[in-house]
Amino acid sequence: MRDERIKRVRAYMEEKGLEGLFVSSMDNIRYLSGFTGSAGYIVITLKEAYFFTDSRYTLQAGAEVSGFRIEEVKRPWVDIPGFLKDLGLKRMGFEGAYLSFDSYHKMREALPGSELVSLGDELDGMRAIKDDHEIEAIERAAGIACTAIMDVLPLIKEGVSERDLALELEYRIRKEGGEGVSFDPIVLSGRRTALPHGKPSSNTIGSREPVLIDFGAVFDGYHSDETWTFAIDGFDREMERIYMVVKEAHDSALEAVRPGVEAKTIDGAARGVIERAGYGPFFGHGTGHGVGLSVHERPKISPYSTEVIREGMVFTIEPAIYIPDRGGVRIEDMVLVTNKGCRVLTRVSKDGAIVC
Repeated sequence: MRDERIKRVRAYMEEKGLEGLFVSSMDNIRYLSGFTGSAGYIVITLKEAYFFTDSRYTLQAGAEVSGFRIEEVKRPWVDIPGFLKDLGLKRMGFEGAYLSFDSYHKMREALPGSELVSLGDELDGMRAIKDDHEIEAIERAAGIACTAIMDVLPLIKEGVSERDLALELEYRIRKEGGEGVSFDPIVLSGRRTALPHGKPSSNTIGSREPVLIDFGAVFDGYHSDETWTFAIDGFDREMERIYMVVKEAHDSALEAVRPGVEAKTIDGAARGVIERAGYGPFFGHGTGHGVGLSVHERPKISPYSTEVIREGMVFTIEPAIYIPDRGGVRIEDMVLVTNKGCRVLTRVSKDGAIVC
């Protein structure tokens, strides 16, 4: 599996005329090498592959990393540029989005005769198509998240604070086998549900007001992500209408997903429903994003995206309406693109009930 990924990287290097590629993004390092630690770098040439880390991770790298020559370094930004200089690479690519300005200049100073080529998000793009192992891990993560929210369900009642629910949900995710949470759980209630990424507060849940829970688990490095919006004792009339509009937008986007369609078409399917209902100004973000080793990765499902959807992609569908000083609704699922359409990977029902 990883050998095939390295072959794809080398094919890309040959296409771009690169003799070497320096990788510093930890997600891409894990994708290419299997390393799960927090400090490492990769250098790939057309014939060799090198993995650099410090003494804290040498043994771990030896157990996890295969197909690379492992090099222990004491001063990465002295030792690695020196190593590259000895390789004599004349044209080397690097991840411009992940290399700091200071680190770039250290490399530039050590390699005065080499051309350094900043890449876009090509390596991130390689991760957009998920293999069977990745899909299984994402589904396991989604299953853990669903079980956790079911465990928390008896605690969701009037008078419970957003913060207490968020803490309990994170605990349950870890207890059910999650390596961690995909992000700090978002638990909002009442008017605060109009904050797309609001932080849980001491605010307590009341009857017939919206409650928004955005959560995800991590399994084997892969994330899940979904949002459930509901109300104890049911929504009032206005919020019920908003909920139904968002649900229709969500379902329209799901129906638009298939290989070969443009990502912006999927966004348009959801956005059109919301705009026709008169809530267009209250849906400001994109309809979705890729999920994998990172909780936000390619493809982007937005009106500005140039992506073409391909079989094997995994991304969210998450239309929303946020009314300031009133409240908001977001409905989010993750989908896997199949040869004919898509399959929903998240497990919490968005039809008014919660079922695993």
